[in-house]
Amino acid sequence: MIGVISNQLKVAVWSPRLNEKGNSFAGQYALELFTTKTGISIF
Repeated sequence: MIGVISNQLKVAVWSPRLNEKGNSFAGQYALELFTTKTGISIF
């Protein structure tokens, strides 16, 4: 998974376990934790 803030930041996360939509469980959690801790939205 990749999170992007245009012209500022790119974050890539990966973990082998996937959910039913094909997204990484741990990667999704890591992005959620990152946005919570920094107050930055990647969406």
